[in-house]
Amino acid sequence: MQVSCRLGCKLHDRNENGAMIREWLYDGQLRVVGEIVIPTPPATQLTRAYGYLPERHLPVMMVQKTVTGVTTTYRIVGDHLGSLRAVIDTTTGSAVQTMQHDEWGKVFNDSSPGFERVPFGFAGGLYDPETGLVRFGARDYDPETGRWLSKDLARFGGGWNFYEYAASDPVNLVDRSGLSSGWWDDFKEWLCEKFGIWPSKPEPSARPRPGKGRKAKQAPPGRPRGEGEA
Repeated sequence: MQVSCRLGCKLHDRNENGAMIREWLYDGQLRVVGEIVIPTPPATQLTRAYGYLPERHLPVMMVQKTVTGVTTTYRIVGDHLGSLRAVIDTTTGSAVQTMQHDEWGKVFNDSSPGFERVPFGFAGGLYDPETGLVRFGARDYDPETGRWLSKDLARFGGGWNFYEYAASDPVNLVDRSGLSSGWWDDFKEWLCEKFGIWPSKPEPSARPRPGKGRKAKQAPPGRPRGEGEA
């Protein structure tokens, strides 16, 4: 079970019995900056803070604190798309979690022995290890099929295929909001990350076209034609 924010981003997650297992705090609408992990037993609850570089949508650092006050810093490593590759303990230098994906985001290696995994996966989305789905803002993406599970809210404004992910080019492109269909939506994603704003698309100019809504200029009546005029 999940609860969503205005753009559909996940705010918390529950297990099959309805018990809360994770909660997320966002900066804007797309960037997770805080997390509470509530494992079983709950006495081992963890609080996490994530740090980002301005140009990246996958965090590069995580600071984790236990209920007993033990604090550990981790380095988060990703690829050019922002897909999670490794989580490294900065004290020991060892990898506590590793992930590998194919070109469409399907996980073929996910190892985190004895470590409560971070929630990020393919292209920096929120990965659900039980279903294999990845959450990007407004929609869930299925790496098994390379398609969204729900229609594009823009309908034909986002293209002919309502379920197509990132223009069918997942090696080079990312759709962080689940709503991207061009430069305007990329700009909106940037506004969401920085300021939590999701603006409406500007309307085209209402200027009249030539010959529409205006009269043709005519010569005054009775004006004599000059020399050389037809």
